[in-house]
Amino acid sequence: MDMFAAQNRAKCYTLFSLCGAALFLLGVSLGFAVSSKAPAQEAQAAPTPLVALTPSAAPVEAARVDAIGEAGVHPQAQVMIQTVFESCGHAYPQKSGSIVGCTQSDLNEMFPGYTVEEFSRERVVLRQQRPGYCPAHLILTIADGKTVIMQTDPESLQSERIIDPTWDVSGADEALLAQLQAGIAFEELAQIDEFIENLES
Repeated sequence: MDMFAAQNRAKCYTLFSLCGAALFLLGVSLGFAVSSKAPAQEAQAAPTPLVALTPSAAPVEAARVDAIGEAGVHPQAQVMIQTVFESCGHAYPQKSGSIVGCTQSDLNEMFPGYTVEEFSRERVVLRQQRPGYCPAHLILTIADGKTVIMQTDPESLQSERIIDPTWDVSGADEALLAQLQAGIAFEELAQIDEFIENLES
């Protein structure tokens, strides 16, 4: 009996040892498998870096500059601001100051009475129509029953009396009086003097 019990205990110890070894080997193999898969899963789960999704600041700033250039007057644009006088048909240039960056709405506010005829990066044209003659002309006319010489002021564009010539027009015919009422344009004072002398002679 003792011998049989001893053999049974030896078998049990051997069986337990084999089970323990098998469990140990199974644990080692499972641990290795898990550890080998973890980096791959982490690599797949890692989010895409924000740098790859966010555009750089330089293209954004460049786009803003281009947008401003399209909306406003470009620094190298050709700018023409003119007043066209109906009596002589001449286009008189106007001083504008700096209008770089101004939009078309800005120009409408800055130059009331002018029409924006062209507005692009290359060229900006504003024009207005005014009655009378441009500042290049001297106008012989009648005011308050007397002959006067008028000229358009280049700054205000208003017609102003500059000289009152001593010329008696009481003997002038109706055709000449009508011309004087409308205004006779000259380029120089010498031309006016010659015109009056010819009428008086």
